Amino acid sequence: MFPIFTLIGGLIAASPLILARKPGAKVIFDKIAPYQAIVGAALFTLGIVWLVRWLPFAGSAFSSVRLMLIPAMILANLAVGFVLGFGLIRRVLVKNAASAAKGDALFGKLQRVQAQLGIATAGLGAISFVI
Repeated sequence: MFPIFTLIGGLIAASPLILARKPGAKVIFDKIAPYQAIVGAALFTLGIVWLVRWLPFAGSAFSSVRLMLIPAMILANLAVGFVLGFGLIRRVLVKNAASAAKGDALFGKLQRVQAQLGIATAGLGAISFVI
């Protein structure tokens, strides 16, 4: 289930690049756009849950290629989830103005590389099906 969300979140984040190459895909992304924040918040939450579940096994994480893929997917999900769900996450969790400013700064940096993060995340999700 985790790779499916990773793949879908990556494709949503990479939508600017996909739409530049395939304008016909706009119909699909227009249907998904209203759920972008929810998908982002879900990816971010899943990233945190999987990080907590993965930490006890972190020592053996680099014993095989498949196990090395897990921390990469966790980090990718956290980054893409943060970018896609920023508005929802900020509205629900951030009450302090200083925290909001730091979140805005991080969001600005990640938004510049959103499409590249999306491609990497979708690639990790696709690779996890193969390995």
